[in-house]
Amino acid sequence: AFVNPGLEVLWDNAIQYLESTTLAPSILVMYGDGNTNSGENVQAQFATVGYSVDLMPLIGFTPALSDLTPYDLIFAYTGSGGWDLTAVGNVVADYLDQGGALIISTFAFDPSTIGILGRFQSGGYSPFVHKVQGHTGTYDGSSTHPVMAGMAPYVGGGGYSATTTITAGAELIASFTDGVPFVAKLGNVIGIQAYPNSAFVNPGLEVLWDNAIQYLVSTPVPDTTSPTITNAPIDLNIAEGSTGNKLNWIATDDNPGTYSITRNGEPAGSDSWSSGVAIMLNIDGLGFGDHIYIITVLDNVGNSVSDTVVVTVFDSTLPTFTVVPTDFSYTEGSTGNTISWTATDTNPATYSITRTGLNPLSGSWSSGTAIILDIDGLGVGIYTFVITVLDLAGNSASDTVVVTVLTISDTTSPTIEGPIDFTYIEGSTGNSISWIATDANPATYSIERTGLNTLSGSWSSGTAIILDIDGLGVGIYTFVITVLDIAGNSASDTVVVTVLTISDTTSSERPTTSDEPTTSDKPTTSDEPTTSDAPTTSDKPDESTSTPPALPFPAGSIYLWLFSFLSVAVIVRRRR
Repeated sequence: AFVNPGLEVLWDNAIQYLESTTLAPSILVMYGDGNTNSGENVQAQFATVGYSVDLMPLIGFTPALSDLTPYDLIFAYTGSGGWDLTAVGNVVADYLDQGGALIISTFAFDPSTIGILGRFQSGGYSPFVHKVQGHTGTYDGSSTHPVMAGMAPYVGGGGYSATTTITAGAELIASFTDGVPFVAKLGNVIGIQAYPNSAFVNPGLEVLWDNAIQYLVSTPVPDTTSPTITNAPIDLNIAEGSTGNKLNWIATDDNPGTYSITRNGEPAGSDSWSSGVAIMLNIDGLGFGDHIYIITVLDNVGNSVSDTVVVTVFDSTLPTFTVVPTDFSYTEGSTGNTISWTATDTNPATYSITRTGLNPLSGSWSSGTAIILDIDGLGVGIYTFVITVLDLAGNSASDTVVVTVLTISDTTSPTIEGPIDFTYIEGSTGNSISWIATDANPATYSIERTGLNTLSGSWSSGTAIILDIDGLGVGIYTFVITVLDIAGNSASDTVVVTVLTISDTTSSERPTTSDEPTTSDKPTTSDEPTTSDAPTTSDKPDESTSTPPALPFPAGSIYLWLFSFLSVAVIVRRRR
């Protein structure tokens, strides 16, 4: 509606013209060869297939990257030293990294004293792994690769190839008849095992060079560079149930593509990614144990890089008993007697139960599910059951239950025999109280002591319970023992012990002013014999018919003797 008809023909002609016309690539021949007119000979050979090339002799010259970047392709060969092999190798690698193309011929791939070294060799840019120089090869024209199209059979000059293999990942394009590689390609580099100086080789290599140039220039340089992970998380330890836990990776690449993450072999996330932008993964909610995360980052042509992170989730929470039984008893021979515990934990593992006089039990347990132990069939006695539950992290909790098994009808209390009340002198040794109790089912005893802590323990029928009471201060002490049998029947006994000082036994022997004791020294009324203790009338002498015999010492001495005697410890046994 806005143009004259007929422009379609013009458009078609323009398209056809552009498709059939290609611009010649700019080529640099870079060589380290001291032979006369070496570069000029190669330049002339290129001209026979329509290429105008620039020459760069390396002897005495080291190019900078800026000297190489104007060219679409570099053709390199060497035959002698006299130039910086390492520096040239580094700059060639830089050129290739920026997308340049390279055809490398004998002996530039020789990693000795005449080849391109530096990062070109160490970085794996060469398609050949050089072995032994001095090989003479024959090519029979059998390869069908586009690089070998129109290439007639070729016989290399004597010693102008090497016994070699191709680098891992390189593409073998053609071989000599003896199997030694002739032409190979790695990335944007094609290697040719032939010396290019026409003064030393048979003609015909121009066709191979032309094919290689067209193949490299018309074929996009493949991206063989894997992405780089510039930031990766370290292995982590996190608490179970904690929040805010994440993994972050940062990768870079000129052509980013996608990433995928697995956790213990299972998919955990995938998406596209951007160079230099963090890839983030939330890892909250993981269970106890180790979790292995592997991220694989790909560019858009499939080059990849991976990283592995181990996340360990630890459990520091102890199991909790939600149901525990109290101590209890049952009658021997009864049935249906059990102990039941219930514990909870996010990571239950195992339990063990130790039992008095019995083998321990063990097993696995589940959170919130009762652990039930059948305790029928036990004989009369006291049994202590201790359960310990563990989780997967080794955290534990324990509980103890005491079970008493009684005889069918035990209503008989124990019997106990003990000493009478007694006295000892402060500081003396070897003082003790000994009781003997008997019962068919003895259990425990307790001893209460005036002003002292209560003692307790187990006892055996007919075996003495002995209490050491040395070291008590002056005073009166009451000891009460209570013995119990398994059924709870009991018996008690009380012993009163009086501890005296030495002076208590000697002070009354001192004479008074007269031979008679003073009023305060005489026994009190309560100390004198009761009426029932006095002699009866029939026991008294008849005062009307007899005279008391004379005493051998004064009457006052009798009182003093009697008082001293009463000051000594008098043992009075009291029973309860």
